Amino acid sequence: MSLNPMKLLVFVGTEGIYHDHEGQGRFLSELLNRETLIEAEFSQDYAIMANGLQAYDATLFFTDVGTFTQEQERGLLEFIESGGGFFGLHTADASFRNNADYHQMLNGFFDGHSPYMDFTVTIVDASAPIAIGLKDFTVTDELHYLKHDPSRSHHIMEAYDPGRDETHVMAYRHMHGQGRVFFFALTTIRRCWIIPHSRKWYAGGYYGSASASHHIRLSPSSVRLSDQPKDPTPQPR
Repeated sequence: MSLNPMKLLVFVGTEGIYHDHEGQGRFLSELLNRETLIEAEFSQDYAIMANGLQAYDATLFFTDVGTFTQEQERGLLEFIESGGGFFGLHTADASFRNNADYHQMLNGFFDGHSPYMDFTVTIVDASAPIAIGLKDFTVTDELHYLKHDPSRSHHIMEAYDPGRDETHVMAYRHMHGQGRVFFFALTTIRRCWIIPHSRKWYAGGYYGSASASHHIRLSPSSVRLSDQPKDPTPQPR
């Protein structure tokens, strides 16, 4: 059975200053478009949120700071509630800080991060699509701290911060209405490939829409967003 490509909006906004959001977003869109079952479209246009999301199966946010109008926030949330997928990447938790309903949907609010350091990411759910075939791995990255209700989300990856003697979630999923929400805190992106699966699709673990028919998971090989193009040195927050 042939499958129609999944239509994915890669949205980066315009306000991010701590990473090269535009350059990395374009690179990620190009990377995803190498897959035959994904059509990724890059955008910085906020107007899409209010009245243009119907053209997509899901949206991936690599945003930072920014503010939604009431119409833009409502448009995004109604898209997800009706079955659209949402993938929040890294600083998506630090975005739209005055938009409480956005963060209620995400179940995450940026609460600082460690310095760049080596740490181990532990797979806590090896059966999740994102984790199949993966073992615990070490990265050099920011370890994000979140205001997060663990009872509302299913944790897939976690990491221990020895400086704080605390364990923090790195990847999780949950439902918001009929839509699947996935958050990935790392800036390390592991390359996706596509596997057909019963009219649902998952990107980074567990998000998608009932109208799509794809299953996405990560391979053991990795691509770091800041490798190409170059990400400037992060600034203190």
